[in-house]
Amino acid sequence: MKQRSKNRYDSSAVLYILMILEKTPVSRSQLAGRLATLGINYTDRTINRHLLEAENFGFVFQRKGHEIQLVRTDVFSLSMMQLLARWYTESAVLRSCVVGTIDPVRVSHTMENNSISFLNNLVKAVLESRIIEFDYKPQTGETIRRLENFLKRGTISFFKKNATDYMRVKMLPHKLVFSGSDFTLLGETYFSEKDIRQRQYSVNGIKNLSLREPALKNLVINTKELYQYSLNIWINGILYDLEIEEKHPTGESSRKKIKVNGEAEILSYAASKLGNLKILNPPPALVAKARETPGLCEMIFYQKDI
Repeated sequence: MKQRSKNRYDSSAVLYILMILEKTPVSRSQLAGRLATLGINYTDRTINRHLLEAENFGFVFQRKGHEIQLVRTDVFSLSMMQLLARWYTESAVLRSCVVGTIDPVRVSHTMENNSISFLNNLVKAVLESRIIEFDYKPQTGETIRRLENFLKRGTISFFKKNATDYMRVKMLPHKLVFSGSDFTLLGETYFSEKDIRQRQYSVNGIKNLSLREPALKNLVINTKELYQYSLNIWINGILYDLEIEEKHPTGESSRKKIKVNGEAEILSYAASKLGNLKILNPPPALVAKARETPGLCEMIFYQKDI
């Protein structure tokens, strides 16, 4: 394994240091020894510098005698995403595996119940083209309804009880995808050894993640083409041709026609404009979907269309 530089700051090495320190208290010499097994040969001085950098991100260490241990605090998840964003700026390889912009503050909620090891395994799986397995809970009503229909027809059987429970997923991730407060994995899912399909999963719904063996990619995923009609990052929704009217801060309004992939996306996007965006002549299915959220129809449609 290639040795790391003893002097250059390395966010990926900091991640390994944090992984070690979150599991159990260790001394400096023990920490150096465990890093060495990973091909990271750091002096005490370099380790100290990296620990200081970690503290600058908001990580907190408990020191007792010669031992150090990472302590989980209220800003732990934010610190994790700040570290990932820093790594993104340092590594061209990581940048090639990321779609969108990492906003640590908005996306930190996805790490609230997760560990440093969890984040490392996500990144490692994408960088090293390794299969992962995890339990997944669908995150949108649209997805849950679709899966419930599959269950009724007997098309799928990998839920423990029903479509609101976790399902087991075997996946080879291609990309880490970020948009606003959303963080998803995009890649190929193994429904069987011969049935491999393009899928994406919200990190919010993932638990019990296991890192498996390296594998060759079976599918070519063109993210520019995939997300061309996506306002955020969700895919596989109903494609709508819509006309929208947006009121600008100057008081002027403008109209334009757009293609939108998915009901949930356009409704969420319109609602985020706080009454400054109206969908003109909306299709009945979109109005029906909006009625599920009290007050939404009045905010994003004109009265004549409700």
